[in-house]
Parts: sequence; C-alpha cells; structure tokens
Amino acid sequence: MGLFEFIAAKRREGVSLVLATVVRTRGSSPAEPGAKMAIASDGSQAGTVGGGDLEAKVMAEALQALGDRKPRSLTFRLDAQTAAEKGMLCGGEQEVFLDVISSRQNILICGGGHVGLALARVAAAVGFPYSVIDDRAEFVAPERFPSARRLRMVDFARLPDDLPVDADTYAVILTRGHQFDQACLEKLLSTPARYLGMIGSGRKVEKIFAALEEKGLKVRSDPRVHAPMGLDLGDNSPEEIAVSIMAEIVKEKSGGTGRSLRETKIKNPRTE
Repeated sequence: MGLFEFIAAKRREGVSLVLATVVRTRGSSPAEPGAKMAIASDGSQAGTVGGGDLEAKVMAEALQALGDRKPRSLTFRLDAQTAAEKGMLCGGEQEVFLDVISSRQNILICGGGHVGLALARVAAAVGFPYSVIDDRAEFVAPERFPSARRLRMVDFARLPDDLPVDADTYAVILTRGHQFDQACLEKLLSTPARYLGMIGSGRKVEKIFAALEEKGLKVRSDPRVHAPMGLDLGDNSPEEIAVSIMAEIVKEKSGGTGRSLRETKIKNPRTE
C-alpha cells in the first residue's frame, strides 16, 4: 500500500495521523527534501524520512503531536560518527515538518444496552461517528446499530489492547455492572482518549474511584474523567440521559460553557 493510500485507509477507519515531510537538508542527510512518512495513532506507518534513530525520533515526536494536535518543525543534526555509520562523507542537518491529520471525533460506547442504544441514535443524528463494544453478541448486532463505525464483542473484565481509541475518542462507559464499569475505566485511563465518561450514582462513582486509587491510579485528578457523566437536564429516561451525555461531549469538543445562551448573553445567529 502506498503512502497516500495508507492515509486514506486510516482516515476511513477514523484514525488520526501525522504526515512527516523532509523540508530542508544541509550537507549529508539520509533523506532528500520531499521525503514523506505517515504515522498513525494506532502505531502503524508508511513511507520513510531516512530510517534508523532519526526516524524513531520522528515517530516519538509524531505521537506527541497527535496528543496536543499541534504541528511542529524538527531539526536533526548528524555528527561525523553517525554520518560515517550511514556511509556518508560528513555530518549534516535535516529539517522535518510534522502536520497533524485529525480524524473526525469518535464515540466509543462501552455497553450496548438501552442508554447505549439511545446514545448511538443521538450521535448518528448529529453526525458523530460511534463504535460499540459489549460482551453479549446480541448487543453488538449490526441490525441493532446499523450506522456504527465498528461493532465488537469483548470481555469487559479483560479488555484488549487494540480498542479503537486515540486522542479524538470520547469513551462512554455504560456496561451492565459496576465491576465492568470499573474494568473499562481502569483500562481506558491508560489510553489517549480525550473524554472518559461513566454513568452511575455518586455512591457508585465514589466506590469505583476508591478502588482504582488503591491501585495507584490518579483518577480524581484526571481532567478527562466525567463521572457521573452528562449535563444536568433533569430527567432520567434512556433517551434524555443520552441527550445529556451527547451535550456534554459536544461541550467538551467545542469548548462551550454548557449554560443557556440567554444566561451567557450570547446572540443566537439564527435570530439575527
């Protein structure tokens, strides 16, 4: 697969990438200007900007760029010894530009029950891609979630490492039991997910937080964690819970306040 085919495929999967391009060289350099390499948030890559230690450093910087979503320019200097090891006559310099190609944000719904189904419908209505995982086959059936990007049956107690999670993922925990909610939150804390929401009462949340802190996890100080999740809209039907969760996700994505526009005195452009 070529470089741009690789990028297109990852974009279809909803995976964010960094495109690294050699923009300038001086002296001996392992790659010519214009050389490109794509690094995906799932660790896969295509193309090259020179190989060896330099390329490993580019990959490490690319993952950081994915985390803060900011492009950056890097300059690498090859000393005489490194150049000699690469068969070059002398040392040189290579400048690499990293450009972040963000995917459209994705909601990972952990639990395909009543609230998960309602949330999927709300997400689809606002054009927000979503994936669903559950430990019951009937709750990840294609006919149940016809517009899902991915459906997968997993063991909540032993979540795999290859979940569809990157820095553009909003993870929503809605499993069928407290122990599974805890297992999901514990696993997802180690991922780059942008949002970690968990449903439940204050008592349940406190119990899970205490259990995770006993394991040394700093769950309370992690700004990504929203538990209980959602905005206070005053109702508890699955559909209205789903609306409150989606509203909080949109607020986090867009940097809104979550307050009424009337209260914030922001003009509504639709009425002007």
